[in-house]
Amino acid sequence: MRQLRHFVAVVELGNFSAAAEHVFVSQSALTRSIQHLEQELGAVLLTRGARRTVPTPAGERLLANARMILQDCADAVADVRVIQAGQIGEVTFGFDQIFAFQFLDTALIRLASEAPGVTPRAIAGRLDALLQGVRDGSLEFALARVAGAFPAQDLLFEPLLEIEDVVVAGRRHRLARHRQVRAEELVHESWVILDDPLWRDEYARLFEGLGVPAPRVVYTNSLTLIRDEVNHGRFLSIVPEPVLRRELRHRLVVRLPVDVPTVKRAHRVGIVLRRQEPVSAAAGRLLKAVREACVRPPSRSAPDAA
Repeated sequence: MRQLRHFVAVVELGNFSAAAEHVFVSQSALTRSIQHLEQELGAVLLTRGARRTVPTPAGERLLANARMILQDCADAVADVRVIQAGQIGEVTFGFDQIFAFQFLDTALIRLASEAPGVTPRAIAGRLDALLQGVRDGSLEFALARVAGAFPAQDLLFEPLLEIEDVVVAGRRHRLARHRQVRAEELVHESWVILDDPLWRDEYARLFEGLGVPAPRVVYTNSLTLIRDEVNHGRFLSIVPEPVLRRELRHRLVVRLPVDVPTVKRAHRVGIVLRRQEPVSAAAGRLLKAVREACVRPPSRSAPDAA
C-alpha cells in the first residue's frame, strides 16, 4: 500500500523531489520504494524525462488501479473510524413499555440528531424476556423496571430513576371526587391492569394491604387500552405514574387517595447490561442519550404510545 501511494505521488507531482516531500520520506527512500515495486511487478513503471517523470504504458495501467485501491482503502478506514465512534450501526435493545411514556422518545430524538447513521431496533417485552435477551446476546442492553432486588445476579443493573405506582380513575368516575377511598369501595369496581408478572404482583399487594380480596380484573398487554378505559371512567387501574402523567397533569385522570404503604413504594427503572462485556460504540451512543434524557427530562408532556 505504501509503495502504491509513493508511485501515485510521483506520477501526480511529476518528479521524485516533490513526491518525496509530499509523502514525508527522503528522495533516496522514495527511489528505493519505486524500484522494489517495479521488481515485484516485473515491469518498468516510470520514465524520467527532462522536465517530468511520466508513467510507462505499464505504469498508466497501474495508475488507474492504484488510485482506486488507495481510495477504497481510505473509504474503509473512514468507515471503521465512523463505526468506532458510534456514528453508524444498528442497535437492538429491549424496553419495558413504561419507558415509552418516560424518556425513551427524548433519547431517540437526541440520538437521531447526534448520530443519524445509527439505526435503533427497539423490542418491548416483559422483565424475564428482557433479561434473557441481554443474557443470550440478542439484545445489547435493556431498559427495565425492577421491583425489589434485581433478580439476575449474572447481569448488571444500572439504576436511572425511581417511580411509584398510583391508583387512578377517570375524572368522571364516581370515586374521582372522594377525599378518601375505602377498601370496600375498590372491591366493587372494575379494574384493568397490564398482563405482566410485576404488575399482577402490585395489584395483589394493593388488596393484600387493604385486607380485602382482590376483585376480578381485565388483563391486557396494551397500555393504550388501559389509558383509554381509565380516561373514559369505566375502569380503575394501578400503573406507574409516568404512564398517565399527561392525563394526571391535565386532570383527565385523578390519583385516588388510597392509603396503602405498598402502593407508595418506589420502583427502580434502569439499564440491564452483560457483565464484563462492553457494548458496541453505536449502543454506547444510544445509552449516552438515554442517560442524558434521564438527567434532563423533557418539560413537555409525553406523546401517546401504543
